[in-house]
Amino acid sequence: MTNYLIYNQAGEIVQTGSMLEEMFELQIDEEGNRRPIMAGNADPKTQYVQDAEVVARPTFAVAFSAMSAAADGSEEITLSGLPAGVAVSVAGPAAISGVTDGSDIVLTFVLPGRYMVRLKLFPYQDMEVTLNAV
Repeated sequence: MTNYLIYNQAGEIVQTGSMLEEMFELQIDEEGNRRPIMAGNADPKTQYVQDAEVVARPTFAVAFSAMSAAADGSEEITLSGLPAGVAVSVAGPAAISGVTDGSDIVLTFVLPGRYMVRLKLFPYQDMEVTLNAV
């Protein structure tokens, strides 16, 4: 058996598994090109393929000014250090989503509760942080 991983054009690992050695050798198209598959093991959450090698996905260098704020709209939580293009979603008693332009994100809350902030931009590792509005 051969462990393998399949990846897309961006290097994102979309499948891992194992197959018979004979099946692995059949992963060549009609022109003799190998499909985006390689032998090996990887964790798609923390790794990706770059220049035909499995490497670590970078982490966001985001800073949160606070992890909780008053639920009356008077206090702000600022997220700084995110590059442009990050998909940001905030889920909780109220929800919002958008894409960063490279500038700071300022959040205020008017409803108390826990808010899950999700950040996503490949090849960065996805990130989830819980903020509290009290």
